[in-house]
This record gives sequence, structure tokens and C-alpha cells, in this order.
Amino acid sequence: MDKIIIFDSTIDDQMSKVRGIGRYLKLLKETLKNNTIFTNDLNSVSKDSIFINPFFNFFTPPLLSKRIFSKQIAIIHDVIPLKYKKHFPVGIKGYFNLIRNKKSLLIYDLFITDSESSKLDLINLLKIDEAKIYVVYPSLTKSFQENEAKKPAFINEKNEKYLIYVGDATWNKNLLNLAKAIKSLNIKAVFVGKVFDSNNQNVNHPWQKDLKQFIEFVRNDDQFIFPGFIKDNELIWLYKNALLNILLSHDEGFGFSYIEASSQKTPSLLSAIPIFKEIAQDNALFVNQNNVKEISEKINQLVNDENLRKTLGEESYERSKFFSKEVFKSTFLKTFNF
Repeated sequence: MDKIIIFDSTIDDQMSKVRGIGRYLKLLKETLKNNTIFTNDLNSVSKDSIFINPFFNFFTPPLLSKRIFSKQIAIIHDVIPLKYKKHFPVGIKGYFNLIRNKKSLLIYDLFITDSESSKLDLINLLKIDEAKIYVVYPSLTKSFQENEAKKPAFINEKNEKYLIYVGDATWNKNLLNLAKAIKSLNIKAVFVGKVFDSNNQNVNHPWQKDLKQFIEFVRNDDQFIFPGFIKDNELIWLYKNALLNILLSHDEGFGFSYIEASSQKTPSLLSAIPIFKEIAQDNALFVNQNNVKEISEKINQLVNDENLRKTLGEESYERSKFFSKEVFKSTFLKTFNF
């Protein structure tokens, strides 16, 4: 096999390590150990190699603008900002970078994405040849799967029964509707993610408009708990002991929190959108993410029905086995044989 070169942005960007790209790169490092170089210096590696751009970003300058390596592969996790431009304004620089990046798509031999739903978006929005797009479902990293659960310090007898949300806070996450539903119930909710850390909130960024509305809506309400970014062993404990995991997105490229929660036999309430039907199949409870009353009713149903929670938890656990590291590795490597 040819040598594989993977661009690693976490080498000089510490913030990347706690974002989705950091977790995905960690997965690549665990599964593609042999004959693979992770670097942020593309001038120092052999050009007679397979190059992988693991996070194709449409709004920053192109990582490559011409053919340099013998084979070039781009991983496009989703195109949500392109689908919903109104909610993801990019400014003048972002607009011109978008034009440049769309042109740079021509220098890549193939594309990898996280789901069949995202594949359709790449075909419809970017007009990429379907034959060049491969779906490779992500898996969980070793640290998440093998860590021993540790109870976080902020959990006590007053908040030991809770719902959990893990992720970002952009428009597509639909957090305001979730918050409205939770407020109508007598239940705690833990929101995990660095974006919820008060010391790191950039609520003036155009993409964080919905985060600002959400924070204002839940301010000083002790139903909502914000630990910020936490270690995997504490996150495992939170999933394992949560009444349910909630992800009511308008759209997603995958849906990691469903797999993480399912690995701990925790049931999920998901929005009834194509991507979640693809990932979870029938192994979750689904709801219209725009109907606050229905969301409240579904949460209440799961909170008060222990047998349903247990059944869905067991079923989702079996479903989570489909997203194994072995399958990820074999599917990923097969894409090179083109």
C-alpha cells in the first residue's frame, strides 16, 4: 500500500483537540497506524503518497489548490452551512473561500463522508460524481470505549436524575425548542460541550445567535446544568446514569451522541429526520423537533416508563455494535482501491 499522509490540524491548534475534528483524528490514529503519517507540514512528506484532508472546510483558505500528491482524498463530514445559508452567514472572506474551495474539489480523486444522508447532500449541493463518494460510518475512540466511568463532582442527590445533551450549539441543534420542552417538566438536564463553558462562549459570532438565545432563555434556571468540556471517563458516567440522551437537530451529518449513549445502554430521543432514521433505525424514540408539546410528552413518556427506557437502551446498545472500529478501518481502507 502507498504511504498515507493525513493533515493534522491539532498539532498547532489545541482547540481542535476538543472539537469533532479532534475526535475524528484520534479515531484515524487508532485505526490507521501502519504506513500512515500525521503532519501539518505538507512540504516535508513524500508526494508519491495518498493524501487525506480529514476535515474539508469550505470557509477557510483551501488546504490544497492544485494536485501535489499521487492520490488526493477529501473527507466532507457534512454541508449543513451550505444547506442553510440564512443561519450560517460567512461574510466576504468566507464567501470567497467558498468559491475557491468549490474549485479545489476538482483536484480530489474521491470523497469520504459519514452517512448516506450526507452523500446525497454532496451530490445535490456540490454536484460531485456519485461514483467518487464513499460512505464510511465513524466509530468511537478507544479512550471512550475503554475508560472506566468516573462520577463528576457536580452530580449530587439534587441532580442525580437528569437528561443529557452532548454537542454544539449552532442553529441546527435546535436547543431553544429543547429548552422550552424541558422547562415545562420537573427534570434536570445536563448540557455537555466546551461551547457551554461561560469562559469560552463567543455569543457574538453570527453562528452562535441561537446559543445566545438559548443561554438567555435558561439563565438562572437550576434545571439546566453546564459543566462545559469534561473528560471521557466522566462523560461515560453521565451517559451511563442519564435517564435519556436527547438530540433534536434540524439536520446532522451523523449524530455521535446517539452512538456514545447507546454504547452505555442509554436510550435516545431523536428528531424524526432522515439521518437519525439511518443511524438509529428503529432503536430510538423519535419526535417532531419543531413541536415543543410533543417533545415534552415524549420526554415525559421515557422518564416515567422504566421498561421502555430499558428496552430502548438494550436495542440501541445492539445497534451501536454496527459502528465498530473494525468495520470503520476496513471500509476506510477499501476506498483507496479505486
